[in-house]
Amino acid sequence: MQARSIASILASEYTPPSQCSICSIDGDKKLSLAQYIAKAFLCEEKPTGCNFCKGCHLADIGTHPDITVIK
Repeated sequence: MQARSIASILASEYTPPSQCSICSIDGDKKLSLAQYIAKAFLCEEKPTGCNFCKGCHLADIGTHPDITVIK
């Protein structure tokens, strides 16, 4: 199952958590999953990450105030 599909299922079936941490040694794969999950929960249009609303745009460029990435 791809990261976007997992994020879409989570956003449509679960209440967004107040905070979430995703930790992994394999940073690239987990980071993309975390980004899709964040976009799905923060999307202003639909629970899949529309890629067009302000929330999705800010998440894509890394400036959404509700997303913090620690490397």
